[in-house]
Amino acid sequence: MSQNPQMDVLYMQGLGHVLGIFTRTSEPAQIETDASVFVGDGLHLRGSPPFPQPPASGHDLVVPPSMIGVFRAVRNWRQIFQPFNLYVSQPPSTPALSSFAAAGPTLGFTSPNLTITLTPATAGSALNILVLALDVNGGNPVPFSAQTTPGQTSVNIAMTGLVSGDNYNAFVFIPTLPVAVQQFTAP
Repeated sequence: MSQNPQMDVLYMQGLGHVLGIFTRTSEPAQIETDASVFVGDGLHLRGSPPFPQPPASGHDLVVPPSMIGVFRAVRNWRQIFQPFNLYVSQPPSTPALSSFAAAGPTLGFTSPNLTITLTPATAGSALNILVLALDVNGGNPVPFSAQTTPGQTSVNIAMTGLVSGDNYNAFVFIPTLPVAVQQFTAP
């Protein structure tokens, strides 16, 4: 039996973070375009990797299929075994896989704000930021978003509308930067 020369990549739409890579014995003639075919009601991401530190209580983040894109690429064994070190550049027209070249942002929490600090080298252009706040007691992640302006090295996002006093993990997704995690207690 010959090896399939391709691999399929699951990634965060609009942000590019690779969430998973897999191969199949043979590829179908038409690639699936709906991630729910692979992840059902969501893709479970647990522990480290993909996160720089394990989330509190060993809780996992479930990324809904509506946030996940799929594309086919030429198989690369190094990439298959290290998906969380990669992001998708130029999606969706001609997607390509690239390695993160810079460290993730520095995070801090001073109620009610999650502060995201970028290095000057990574703050050169406007960046979209997605924060998924996940209660360690379970439930669906609550999304927060922001956009930086070119040269802006710090942004505060008010973590309001959460269950006061509950502990949360804030999963921070910024294009071309590794995922970062901050634990905090909701105001």
